[in-house]
Amino acid sequence: MKFPFNGASRRVHASLNAMAGIVQVGADGTVTEANEAFCALLGRTPAQLAGQPRAGLIAGAADAGYLRHLAAGGGWRGIQKLVTAGGEPVYVHVAAHALAAGAARGTVELILPLTEDELRTMREARGLHTIASGRGMIECAPDGTIIDVNNNFLRAVGYRREQLVGQHHRILATPEDVSGDAYRRFWDRLRTGEHFVTEVRRRHHDGSAVWLAESYNGMRDAEGRLASIMIFATDVTDRVRAVDLIKQALAGLAAGELDVAVPAGLPAPFDAIAGDLNGAVGALRTTMLQLHQSSAVIDTSMSEIRAAADDLARRTESEAASLEESAAALAQLDRHLRTTAEDAKRARASATAAAGVAGESSRLVSEAVAAMHAIENSSGQIAQIIDMIEEVAFQTNLLALNAGVEAARAGEAGRGFAVVASEVRALAQRSSEAAKEITALILASRSQVSAGVDLVGRTGETLQGIFGNVDEMNLRIADIAAAVTAQSDDIGAINTAISHLDKAIQQNAAMAEEANAATATLAGEATALANIVSHFRFSQQSPQAAARRLELAAS
Repeated sequence: MKFPFNGASRRVHASLNAMAGIVQVGADGTVTEANEAFCALLGRTPAQLAGQPRAGLIAGAADAGYLRHLAAGGGWRGIQKLVTAGGEPVYVHVAAHALAAGAARGTVELILPLTEDELRTMREARGLHTIASGRGMIECAPDGTIIDVNNNFLRAVGYRREQLVGQHHRILATPEDVSGDAYRRFWDRLRTGEHFVTEVRRRHHDGSAVWLAESYNGMRDAEGRLASIMIFATDVTDRVRAVDLIKQALAGLAAGELDVAVPAGLPAPFDAIAGDLNGAVGALRTTMLQLHQSSAVIDTSMSEIRAAADDLARRTESEAASLEESAAALAQLDRHLRTTAEDAKRARASATAAAGVAGESSRLVSEAVAAMHAIENSSGQIAQIIDMIEEVAFQTNLLALNAGVEAARAGEAGRGFAVVASEVRALAQRSSEAAKEITALILASRSQVSAGVDLVGRTGETLQGIFGNVDEMNLRIADIAAAVTAQSDDIGAINTAISHLDKAIQQNAAMAEEANAATATLAGEATALANIVSHFRFSQQSPQAAARRLELAAS
């Protein structure tokens, strides 16, 4: 390859030709000549390169400045990515210069491959550019002075470039943050070169708060010293605001406020969360409102039920007491009737005995009459008959006495029988006296015997009347005894039924007390439910109004 060099320049050219690629480009932009180093770099021969468009060796679109250089034949410096014959990329430094005057029109280019350190630095720079292309980027010196800032960051904080570059980073912090120890410790941490990520509040140019998710990266020089701090920032104000609105809504909900609502228009995925939260709060509000109304109705109903249960318990208790008194009275009446029945039975027995005595007396009177007639026939038997009459009178007296005693025991029912018994006793005594008189009269005169026979006859008739009355009284007493016994049995049955009824009422009273206690417990639970429901607060305003109120509170 021949170049328009001469003299000492040729030695320099020889050295360059050995260590770097050299290519000559004509005025039409095609390769006219290329040295061995350039051919080896691209894996091609000089013949393969000759006549090829120089821009065609570049991978991808050529730099516009370089294309202008080719067209104008001027100078150009930069880095290009060339393509080898195998399609592999090669990054090179290109220094293009116009050919010396008088020579053929065109340029000569010095091509040097990038070293590994340069490639690594380029990749790092490309990575930083890629990261910064969608995020804000600000570079600060270790003392906090802002060195550079990209447009994304400027849009996020509302400043112009000249307003930030050269200023300390504190211009972006709020006065409260700057005055605290946390900001000082923040920069002490950055000066160590530590990499960390956090979300911070920064001050917008208009004074409002801007939330940024910042990544801090220490950039070191070749000696390993911290040269600068590269900060990549993403504006997360909308997300922080959305989280704050949702947190406020949840805090209000936790405090029992059911009028909370998250406003619409939040970024994804918070818009879906806000919609679900608003729907859940609305459903809970409706449920709590219905529960509040139901608890009020339950409380009123339970008060009425409790009053009715108390009244039922009092009435049941009063009825149980009255029934118990009635049962006691019936039991006492039953005892009295049974006693009366027993007395009637004894009176009947006494009347039966009295009837027997009266029958016996009638028989004795008949015998006395016969004896008196026999006296008329045989005076020898008078003494024996008189003795017998006296004996009969004595026995009659005893029987009458016993009948009087039994009649006295019978009480009111035996009063008539007592009179009869008294009369019998009197008659028996008179019979005895008559016998004595008869004895005297017989001794005195048989004419008195006829009078005695007449008296004995009348006595027999009287005894027959007494016997009939006693027999009728015996029947009456038997009827009374049977009736009293039947009444006693009936009252006993009534008393048994009342005892069962008393037990049933006692059970009803116990059940009424249990129902009253259960009602009181239920009323207490209803009150507790009302207290729980009262913890939640809600008004009649719409969810949209609640959302606007929450949005104003958060702003």
